[in-house]
Amino acid sequence: MNSAYRVVLANLSHDREEIIGVWARNFNVYTHDEHRQRLTWNYEHGPFGAGRCWLLLHHDSVVGTAGLGFRHLYVAGKPVAVGVASDLAVDPPHRCLQPALLMQKAVLNTVGAEVRAIYGTPNHKSEALFRHIRYSRVGTVTRWVKVLRTVPFARSADAVPSRLATGKPAPVDGLVFVAASRDTWRSFKRTAIREITSFDSRFDELWLRTAAAHGAVSCRSAAFLRWRYSRYPLRKYSTVALVNSTEDVVLGYCVLYTCGQGEMAIADFWADPEFPQSADGLMAGVIQWCRRRHAASLTVTFRDSEPMREVVQAFGFVSRHPQGNVMARGCTDADVKALEPWCFMPGDEDYN
Repeated sequence: MNSAYRVVLANLSHDREEIIGVWARNFNVYTHDEHRQRLTWNYEHGPFGAGRCWLLLHHDSVVGTAGLGFRHLYVAGKPVAVGVASDLAVDPPHRCLQPALLMQKAVLNTVGAEVRAIYGTPNHKSEALFRHIRYSRVGTVTRWVKVLRTVPFARSADAVPSRLATGKPAPVDGLVFVAASRDTWRSFKRTAIREITSFDSRFDELWLRTAAAHGAVSCRSAAFLRWRYSRYPLRKYSTVALVNSTEDVVLGYCVLYTCGQGEMAIADFWADPEFPQSADGLMAGVIQWCRRRHAASLTVTFRDSEPMREVVQAFGFVSRHPQGNVMARGCTDADVKALEPWCFMPGDEDYN
């Protein structure tokens, strides 16, 4: 073992610029200011407590980081504290097994002490490391796509249109394409679709009604939703809700964002299973909302779960390539097993 390396817990105030420096060198999709914003958002203002960040030191120089944010899952209706692994970054000259293991060992020391389990979505380069330290795969995340507008001369079955509508009359095949879609004929008796601008008490009421509806679900309280979507500094989200006729009850909601020219993506989708066809009505409303904004396609990625799969298949979404695996390490094998029914969505990731 090379004793030149050691790992220490960062002081988020004192070590802020060192952390941002490592991120800037390794995650160059963001500016320094954007890194500063996401550090504040994820590590200092999390709804379940301040996150942790560890520094990898080589002869007292900071050459890497590993982070942990805190979330709550509800397993059989009971809250369980979990951590989401994030910001594993190592400067190129130090990308060997020992530094990565040292950092991951420090992160794993929180299991049992602060959380029941840690999960993450490592890229294909990092997955071997996660398996080496006994993370288990709890599911594969798959991308589903629904084409909303036809584009002439699409050259492959996987091609997803990205051009916005020109405003000219739609061709006949386009009209037939829209008319044949399930959402076109969905009526909203005693319900309505509304774009909302804040997560209010109606969302807490929805969460209280539905927290025990599935084997394992992420917390969706109003406070969490405000932090996760309204206050996230690096992306603008829109939220579409299915409400009753008096609009005092939210029956379901969908959080969306733009992921390319004319392309919309779903970050979160949640409907009250006790209300007949709430998921069906919500998805129909979301698709209509996207069409009115001239979106060319709508995508959703999730860890396979039967209720969500049934919804997307009913509306003509087509499965594309797997996007990666959700990996978890728990206090016991039973802690990991409890996550297997989890309908994991982009909002459950660290930053997506």
